[in-house]
Amino acid sequence: MTVTDPEDGPIDCSRVQVTFVLGHDTHGHAEASATGCTGVLPTLAEDVSHGGNVYGVISASYTDLGGAGGVPALTTVDQNQIRQQRQEVENALNQSGTNVAASTDTGGGGQRGSLSAGDWIELLGPFNLTNIDSISFRVTGGTADAPSGTVEVWRDAISAAAGGTLVSSHVINGTAAGTYATRTFPIANPGGSHRLFLVFPNANTYSLNWVEFGGAGVGT
Repeated sequence: MTVTDPEDGPIDCSRVQVTFVLGHDTHGHAEASATGCTGVLPTLAEDVSHGGNVYGVISASYTDLGGAGGVPALTTVDQNQIRQQRQEVENALNQSGTNVAASTDTGGGGQRGSLSAGDWIELLGPFNLTNIDSISFRVTGGTADAPSGTVEVWRDAISAAAGGTLVSSHVINGTAAGTYATRTFPIANPGGSHRLFLVFPNANTYSLNWVEFGGAGVGT
């Protein structure tokens, strides 16, 4: 975020307030705050225990110096969402045809199964894949170390006919029964902020525990 005010000139950083907000479904919990144009906002690892759609929000405000003739000071607020790189797919925003079952993987939780041809999952976005270069799928079942289905990553919609654009397509190898494995592939950055969908064009015989984006992301 950048603060500018043509009337005030150089920004007084003591008038800038930045807060980390834990976004949780449709509301947020304000946490650490800092005053100034630079700084560090600590986050709490245990926040993921809230479950559901959990994400970060950076909320920044600036109060100007007021205007000529006694015009009172104005405060402007802007916010940016920061998504977790690992997305637990049992908490998908929307889906069609899949189901959720308990996971026996490390960390527990749920996993998506019944990934039949034409089914899809919308991840908890929107996402900006700046500085992201890989995508990983945590899978279980199917045929051990052999192709067990295909997953496509689409932006904005589930097909070209619906207005979407194919980002990447990946053949997933399965695992031995009762075991889990992470399958990692390169992914291109489509630019900008987009809704992201996982689409299954054929029958997938594995179950999907989570999806993780690899790379520095906004950390750079």
